[in-house]
Amino acid sequence: SGGDGALAAHWLGVAASRGMPEAMFMLATMLLEGDGVARDEARARRWLEEAAELDYPEAWQQLALIETDRERAAQYMRRAEHALTHRREGKR
Repeated sequence: SGGDGALAAHWLGVAASRGMPEAMFMLATMLLEGDGVARDEARARRWLEEAAELDYPEAWQQLALIETDRERAAQYMRRAEHALTHRREGKR
């Protein structure tokens, strides 16, 4: 239900503001889909950018998917691949 989504968004917001990239990504996804929260692409993008700065591959990938500039989108995908490589090598 909507109430559950709003509650989830609240706690994800708390975790995101404490620097957890997984929470930033999940909250951004909710904001992009309007799931439990009002749809807000600008806020979603800010959370994705913050998670990407922490080298969270899924955030780079999602930024690539919503980016309208093809060259920038390709750059984001390369960053996602790089971040995934780091994760697999256990550098995270």
